[in-house]
Amino acid sequence: MSTPDRPQVARIRAQVDSAAGKLAGHFSGPLLIMYYPDEATIDAEDIAILYQYLRRQGLTPDSPLPTLNVALHTMGGDANASYRLAQLLRDFGSKVTFIIPEHAYSGGTTIALAGDRIVLAHYAVLSPVDVGFVLVYDEPEAGSDGERLEPVAMDHYIAMAANAKVQIESALQNQGISSAGSAADEALMTAMVANPENAMRIATYYRQRNIAETYARQLLENYMLKAAPPSRVQEVINGLITQAPDHEFDMDYHICSSIGLIVSEANQELSDLSKELVRTLDLATDANVICGRKFNNAHERKPFFHYTSQPNVSTETGEVRPDEHDKSK
Repeated sequence: MSTPDRPQVARIRAQVDSAAGKLAGHFSGPLLIMYYPDEATIDAEDIAILYQYLRRQGLTPDSPLPTLNVALHTMGGDANASYRLAQLLRDFGSKVTFIIPEHAYSGGTTIALAGDRIVLAHYAVLSPVDVGFVLVYDEPEAGSDGERLEPVAMDHYIAMAANAKVQIESALQNQGISSAGSAADEALMTAMVANPENAMRIATYYRQRNIAETYARQLLENYMLKAAPPSRVQEVINGLITQAPDHEFDMDYHICSSIGLIVSEANQELSDLSKELVRTLDLATDANVICGRKFNNAHERKPFFHYTSQPNVSTETGEVRPDEHDKSK
């Protein structure tokens, strides 16, 4: 891994500050940037890092900001950490707006549910917060075939099984077999929980999905949809968890709006500025100026946070603790 020299570091940091300042200039309130490069995932350790970072900026939950704008860019990560980060942000801001420059997947979507509203830049997306059902096998030995079941939402597996059950029963009934129902039920149950390993995986999936749904409901009812009827909250939860075609399903402005989220599209200026910021942060990460590698994981990077209290005012940029700017209206 090459280490940039001081002049290069200074030049790259100046580019980051410039991009962040331009984005901050679009807003009239405090800005927080939460940038996770593709090699960084939302993790429990981020909670204390972000809290300590915000406290060093003079912020305190005892006197939350009237408004806080958050630019969020992430591929996702741990569901528990995502929920706690979302609540942490609400501790520091009475009203929170999220701007998504490109994507806030999975755990990122969970965090965004803590906002009073979400602003999506052009072609920016959220994703479902359901849980993928994945079987990962160890690396195969020489001469053997490895297996891997790609992520798939369990609800769709169940729907497929239920459809198969109906077709099996119908076919058997057409042949005059009256016990088709119980036979199909038994066959499906056997297929799903034929051994303890499968039963454990299914139980784990349902537990994790219940966690994801509980977190989503808590955030929606307390913040974005606190004035909405329960049916509206349930509509959003269905769209985020049980009705999405797949965990890796891109939810753009139109889909997010159709399921009931309070979301809007960024204008051209905001969209361009937010994307310019992400491009600059990507370059800074590639140059190893920000988002250094985690000491215990050479393949995973740290996130990068930065807070600025006023537009066009640069603040110190941190790297060990994610650091940068954000924007939202």
